[in-house]
Amino acid sequence: MAFALVGCRMALITPTLICCVSCSRMEALVIFSDLTPVEQATVRHTVTDKGPGIWNSPFIGASFDAVGRYLTEGGTLLPARDWRHVWECITDLLTHEPNLVTGPPPTQEDLAARQNERNHRAEQLLADALAALRTGDYERAHAFIAQAELAAPQYQPRGRTYATLRGFVDNTRNTASTHPGETS
Repeated sequence: MAFALVGCRMALITPTLICCVSCSRMEALVIFSDLTPVEQATVRHTVTDKGPGIWNSPFIGASFDAVGRYLTEGGTLLPARDWRHVWECITDLLTHEPNLVTGPPPTQEDLAARQNERNHRAEQLLADALAALRTGDYERAHAFIAQAELAAPQYQPRGRTYATLRGFVDNTRNTASTHPGETS
């Protein structure tokens, strides 16, 4: 399902809202917006990293539908979702943002640099989360962990999942509320 603004130059406003740069008409990415923010980030990173190689393949052909199908076959991109729905989401995204796949495929060095950059950004945000945790600002700690997960959804800092880190913040908050006056 596509909702392209014909004759317009698109600019991304949020991960699920586009706007024409010349006439300011806005349109939502309806199907893509059904995904959670973390799922959207996962899809966007995967499309950016792997999509151009599929798009430029002489065996597949330049088709948004083909990119979506090849990225979702096997159901491993978003295992909790039906792969056909994820396929539709990718097609919807690419209909609105074709520049994600129409360029040359990234090199292995480019891919490694992108992932390192994402992981580094996540580490910076997790350092901010730890600082917030140490001051007892548990909500900010959670917010920083959420931002880190959006920056690098597949990253596991020091072998831990983001859910584990959120659980640690919750346990620290519970311990602090049952033992007031003690510091960690």
